[in-house]
Amino acid sequence: MRVYLPLYMDSLSILSVFFTSCVLVWMSRPVCALLFFFSVFGWPDDTGDMRAFFPGTLLETGHDILFFWVARMVMMSLELTKKLPFNTVFLHAMVRDAHGQKMSKSKGNVIDPLEVIHGISLAKLQEKLHQGNLPEKEVKRAEEVLKKEFPNGIEECGCDALRIGLLAYTRQGRNVNLDLNRVVGYRHFCNKLWNATKFAIDKFHSANSILASCADHEGEENSLDGIKGSNGLVACEQVNGSSSPKGKVGCIDTSAHANGETSESSFKPGGVYMGGIGGKTRGHGKGRRIGVTYHELQWVDRWILHRLSITCAEVNKYFREYAFSEVVTAIFNFFLYDLCDYYLELTKQRLAVCTPGEKSASSSHLSSLCALEVLYVCLDRGLRLLHPLCPFITEELYQRLPANETKADSICIADYPQPVLQWMNFRLDTDMELFKNVVSRFRSLQAALDIPPKIKPAGFVLLTPSSGSAGAACSDSLSSLGSFLKDREAEIATMAKMSSVKLRMPDEGAPGRCVSDVVNGSITIFLSVEEGVNLAQTLEKMNKKKANLEKMIQGYEKKEAMPSYEDKVPLEVREQNAQRKTELKSELSMLLQAIENMKRLACE
Repeated sequence: MRVYLPLYMDSLSILSVFFTSCVLVWMSRPVCALLFFFSVFGWPDDTGDMRAFFPGTLLETGHDILFFWVARMVMMSLELTKKLPFNTVFLHAMVRDAHGQKMSKSKGNVIDPLEVIHGISLAKLQEKLHQGNLPEKEVKRAEEVLKKEFPNGIEECGCDALRIGLLAYTRQGRNVNLDLNRVVGYRHFCNKLWNATKFAIDKFHSANSILASCADHEGEENSLDGIKGSNGLVACEQVNGSSSPKGKVGCIDTSAHANGETSESSFKPGGVYMGGIGGKTRGHGKGRRIGVTYHELQWVDRWILHRLSITCAEVNKYFREYAFSEVVTAIFNFFLYDLCDYYLELTKQRLAVCTPGEKSASSSHLSSLCALEVLYVCLDRGLRLLHPLCPFITEELYQRLPANETKADSICIADYPQPVLQWMNFRLDTDMELFKNVVSRFRSLQAALDIPPKIKPAGFVLLTPSSGSAGAACSDSLSSLGSFLKDREAEIATMAKMSSVKLRMPDEGAPGRCVSDVVNGSITIFLSVEEGVNLAQTLEKMNKKKANLEKMIQGYEKKEAMPSYEDKVPLEVREQNAQRKTELKSELSMLLQAIENMKRLACE
């Protein structure tokens, strides 16, 4: 191997030295890399680029070449420039196979990133083994390993899913046990993101019917310039040197076309005003409402903006700490569990007003406009949050969002989102947690009773005074709780896939012929089983399921009782087993309660 190595000497002369020994590769490569870094900035001359871009900030590398590569770059930089080439070194983990073994061709467990990105069949994986110089015995052994690990080959995952998967693994420490099933899971996340954004863009482009009816909501037309809410000018983002209109948070005033052409019949997101001033109108002879005020937003709109701002704060904090796995978790949870699982599901009926041909009242149009504005803000900021992790799909989706004069030409040069303090309201987290618990209990009851999806039973929520509480404080607490749940009846029914949900106060008592479950000390839910449920048949199925759960729990307990369990079973596997056993016990507990309820109903 022949490596060309230029050395900078004290006499400022450049010597060309040729090495023919591979022994010096680890000496020459880092030096060549550093000198190339110098040369593109005009070194040894004192150029503007050299002053602006050298020294760098961060070097990302592996701990196994810390001395071979990093130390030599530091020494060479100090010798030639009297400066450190970087101030921070981030050491990534060593990627191993799913079982923690070092990747080796002879073992057949080497994973080529390109094969994960583009996908590959098992036959081609095995064919590649014969193209090397492995002995026939090792080839056969490697073929068996590949057949066991990848019986159907490797699915096409794309580079974005691979990037997220590797970043999510960084919490494991110095080694990454790469399980491709997790990478496939992140590919599904990318698909979910694509479909959610496509759904939103379809609504943006079909929102023309609601614009005119909302134009006169607050009366006369006013200029956006100079509008300032009661909280003053807050969180106006800078994009390409242009600030958002005053008084708005996350202002995104766009046309429907990516090329920037305006169209008065297009949805133009105007952001969320923090003050008490209503949305304003503009247009050429025909008004167009721009933006909504925070007080016009519904409870779920305010909650998702709160979650978005919390996510922005967490992601920025984790990036500063190089906690990339936590970055993945925070953004993943926001998109999947907050935005898709709850916000989109709860606003689909409001967004249905945007469908061409649908007719609805002006109040419904305003509700729909609020949902559109908030959804746009979530997607715009959410895609920018995700961009460092998924550069390709986020750029593609960002370009498809409605554009305007302040939007960056590319997501990679757009400002990174920061938290908006005015959106943060932790009471919304408490309310949503209660809402989710009620929905979850209704879903669990339906699953335990094995109620077919086509049957949508009725539900009831009974308020009861908590034990140990009495007096006016208890009455006020129940009244506040009842008011919140009363307003959420339709939303609970939507999320739990039920025909209806009705609130019952303590003096109304429990409904008849219902299966019950306790949410907390003040809330008990009831599920009607009068229609579509064969009690005897359902009870038989539940008893079979109970036997299976008990058998599975006994299996985990038997494993844990083995003398060598603590020593031979990896910690990660033990933690997974313990978590799974806890989940099974929780499921069994709920099932036993449901069985008792069914027995009681069968005797009535």
